[in-house]
Amino acid sequence: MKKFMKQWIYICAILTALWFAPICRAEVVAPLNQLPQLESLRLPSFSIFGWDKFKDEPKLNVPYSEKELQELMDAFKRPRAFNGAPNSDSRQKSDNRFLPAVALVMFRSRRLFAQSSWSTPDMEEGRRISRFFARLMNRPELEIHSSNPGPFRDGLVNIRKWYADLCNRNSTLGEMFFTIDTGPNYGFPLPRERYSSLELIESKKIPGRNEQFALFTDGKTSEPIFIGVLAPNGALKWAARFNKNSGMTINGAYLSDQFSETIDGYGFVCRVNHCDIYLDENLNLRFYFVDF
Repeated sequence: MKKFMKQWIYICAILTALWFAPICRAEVVAPLNQLPQLESLRLPSFSIFGWDKFKDEPKLNVPYSEKELQELMDAFKRPRAFNGAPNSDSRQKSDNRFLPAVALVMFRSRRLFAQSSWSTPDMEEGRRISRFFARLMNRPELEIHSSNPGPFRDGLVNIRKWYADLCNRNSTLGEMFFTIDTGPNYGFPLPRERYSSLELIESKKIPGRNEQFALFTDGKTSEPIFIGVLAPNGALKWAARFNKNSGMTINGAYLSDQFSETIDGYGFVCRVNHCDIYLDENLNLRFYFVDF
């Protein structure tokens, strides 16, 4: 029930942020899968954010107005964090706290990046979101000043390159999540010379792979918990202490029934209790979020 409530809050938060976009502003456009895609404008998958389930929501396919973008900026500029408010002091001092807004705007404007030509309203939308990114992130080089097709396309390529770089780095990818769970957390790596002291609690095979995701203790007490990945031969590839900070212990960890799934373009998510632990394609730890 707790997990269901958090998912419902998450859905409501996104839809609330998007609610004031009147559908009458939307242009009639071809479905995304019917539009030609230029490689230089291809966006990273949004699958890791869990937004695929919302892709047919009409309000997610309507251009942002200037007023909506200002309201979104004002919301994120307030002295609070969207990601994991209880442990977000460091985020308050960093522009990373604005990254959920970046991902949200990119998702709703994804149609622009799936086209090879743009109408006048399209270019107005592109310039509008570029100004938003430039102001929100203090990155003036992201603003598109021209409505000529060539420079406009170059401006979109520049935004796409910047956004793809955010998605390619764990330190910024994790910050783009729109969630009330605490995180992203990165664990505390365990030195290899201590691997032999770990005692296996439970392990499960990662779907489509021969490796297993595993839970351990330090071999002396039931806490602290360590997470790691076992190679096909049983050797431990890596291990990290599973906690939110150096002074806080996560108790009673177990692998969830709906343990793991593949995330298009990003690797895997493994679930411990109600925590989502993200691994890259090579099964290295990206980050995790804690909801208890």
